[in-house]
Amino acid sequence: MAGLAPPTNLRIDGKMNDWNNKFMAFNKNVSLSYSLANDEKFLYLAVQADDVTVIKKILAGGVTFIINTKEKKEKDAISITFPFITAEQERNMGKLRGESVRSMKEDWGNDLKKQVRILDSISYLNNRVFIDRLKEIKVEGISQMSDNIISIYNEQGILARALFDKDGNFNYELAVPLAYIPQPANQRIISYSIKLLGTTANNLPRAPLTLIGPPPPGPGKRGVDIMTLFSVTNFWSSYTLR
Repeated sequence: MAGLAPPTNLRIDGKMNDWNNKFMAFNKNVSLSYSLANDEKFLYLAVQADDVTVIKKILAGGVTFIINTKEKKEKDAISITFPFITAEQERNMGKLRGESVRSMKEDWGNDLKKQVRILDSISYLNNRVFIDRLKEIKVEGISQMSDNIISIYNEQGILARALFDKDGNFNYELAVPLAYIPQPANQRIISYSIKLLGTTANNLPRAPLTLIGPPPPGPGKRGVDIMTLFSVTNFWSSYTLR
C-alpha cells in the first residue's frame, strides 16, 4: 500500500469529517473500514466500525495496531491498544448504561422510527457512557517507554481518540510518532496488523457491553454474532511510508 498524506489540518478527535468519511480499505477479517497516512512526524490510523458485533468487540478488548519493520509477525513488534478497558471500568460502564437507558425508556420505547429521530441524543449518551471513560492506552514494544499503560493525555506523543457519530458508527483515530518506529536505512516499507481481541482480552471471557439505542443504520450487521464476539480476529498488510 502506497503512502498517503494525512488530511490537511488533521485533528485526532475521533471525528471522521477530516477524512471526508472515506476510507482507503475495508477488511472483512475484522469488518472495519480504515485508512493509513503519514507525514514527517506521525503515522496515522483512522478506523470506523458500523457492525454491532464489532463495536461491542472493540469496547470489550480494544483495537490493537501492530507495527513491524522486519516481517509480518508480532514478535519484536510495536503494538498499541486503544481503548484499554479494565474489568472494573467495564462494570462501571455497564451500571451507568443501565441508569441511562432507564431514564430514556419512556421517551423512545420500542418505536424504531422514534429511536432514529433521536439518534443524536443516543450517540451523545453512548459517548458519555462509554467514550468519556476510555482514558488509557496499552503500549508494548517501544524501547523508549518504560510504562506500558499510559493516559490518553500522555507526554510521549501518542494520540488516540474515539467517538460515536450521529449514525451510531464507532470511529477511532490514532497518531504514532515515527520516532518510535525503528526504520532500517533506506527502508520505507512497514508491516502492520489490526487485531481485535474482543471478549477474550485479559483472558476474562465475559458478556459484552450493550449499546444504548438502535444499531447503526449503515450496511454493517445489526445483530450480534456470538462466535465473532468471542474470537480473536486480525489481518496483516504492508504500507510504504512517504
